[in-house]
Amino acid sequence: MPEIVQAGEFTLVRDFAIIMAVAGVAIILFRRLNQPPVLGYLIAGLIVGPFTLPVLGIQAPISNIESIRLLADLGLVLLLLHWVWTLAGTGYARWDCGSFSSAPSKSFS
Repeated sequence: MPEIVQAGEFTLVRDFAIIMAVAGVAIILFRRLNQPPVLGYLIAGLIVGPFTLPVLGIQAPISNIESIRLLADLGLVLLLLHWVWTLAGTGYARWDCGSFSSAPSKSFS
């Protein structure tokens, strides 16, 4: 017989769905206000985060803080890699510091 899945096993999926829903609403709102999407992500993080709503006396919607923190760290690493690859494509990235080195600078072009 198939094993019955406990409700606690879906907390990560539920937490991730809540985060994505709040971020989606924040992005739509901030685009209509002609504001940068990054501000929408920051506000969504403040709303959904485990430390903001309990200060107001409201229970935080996120229950599995450690797993979400791990996913947030992974997302930050992927964002930084994206920025490096974007800079590498435009020629702004350098192999060395240029002005701090006597060797000529090499760019990714």
